[in-house]
Amino acid sequence: MKLVRFAPFLLYVVLIFAIPSLAEVPANLQLVDVIAVDKVGDIDGLNPAADLLSVGIYRSQDTGEAFLRVSFLSLTEDVPGQLAQAFVKSGRPGRVDITVRENHTGSVINSAVLSRDDMSFIPVADKALTGARRNVSDPDALYFLLPENTLSSASSADPWRITITANPATGPRDVVLASYPADKAYAANCAFVLHGNQGIGYTDVFHGEGDNLEGSGFDEAMQAHEGNNIPGNFHMSGTLMTSAEWAARNGDPVDFNAWLVTGVTAGWAGMITSAYGQHMMPFVNNEMNDWSVAIQAQMVSTRYGYVPTVAWIPERVWLNTTGYPSSGVNDWIGDNWMNHGVNGVILDDDVHLSGHDNH
Repeated sequence: MKLVRFAPFLLYVVLIFAIPSLAEVPANLQLVDVIAVDKVGDIDGLNPAADLLSVGIYRSQDTGEAFLRVSFLSLTEDVPGQLAQAFVKSGRPGRVDITVRENHTGSVINSAVLSRDDMSFIPVADKALTGARRNVSDPDALYFLLPENTLSSASSADPWRITITANPATGPRDVVLASYPADKAYAANCAFVLHGNQGIGYTDVFHGEGDNLEGSGFDEAMQAHEGNNIPGNFHMSGTLMTSAEWAARNGDPVDFNAWLVTGVTAGWAGMITSAYGQHMMPFVNNEMNDWSVAIQAQMVSTRYGYVPTVAWIPERVWLNTTGYPSSGVNDWIGDNWMNHGVNGVILDDDVHLSGHDNH
């Protein structure tokens, strides 16, 4: 099985309280089809609460009702800095009008009004809201109840075509065209990366802490990937690889290095490289960094039979040496990776770029 290469991405979880008067979507919704995917952040000044993301059709297994799910980039201002500026540029409008129009008849089959409440946009449950519902576990989307027989009457020869418009009170609007059956198949790829980093001495990371679920070990993660044949990318620091070898030679019945070799051979394990000691690389001279990256890549290749091309950046540090805070930084670490066959790097969730935290 070919592993999906890892592409860095940022994930932001937002909590929005449900509006008591707004109906909830039924339980046991099942995806029927994704019928449109839109670009995000491409319209200058567009409010993230009006930036349409995707359109999909879901059906309740309990009631049989069909719903149109319309998702947005963000219904709160808790978005990355550049996107947050869209709220400012658009004057932080007090409302966003959402309409779903059927192209064949030109009629509006559903609509909603999003009203700004403090830092969030919430649906207004009044006469302007005709059928839209909210799912508290899906805070950045609205669900529109579809009229009966909408889907059954559609076919590839005569698809159901709609236009979704998000129109803020001020600033630009966003428009998405969708059809069922979909004009093309939409798919998304992701990669699982498991990061293991412990010292050369004693570690309980392999088997965890017994019955303590919060202290589970690396073995549970590997069991999940192996048992379900789900490809995963495993980063074992050089020191952790060494500890695993010592443990196996001193009575540990589970040989973790051998287990990963089995995973590489079977196709459910890919290996990530790094710097052997997981040190703060920009503050160490080039010779030490180069040796550390080289020895780790050699260990991964020799021990697991896998030539790594992606690296995990240790110790949450990737500094810009061309500007602040370059003072006192001894080394630019980019060339250390490229010189040893690494074509991409994974930044930790709290990497320091030019002195700022990027979560």
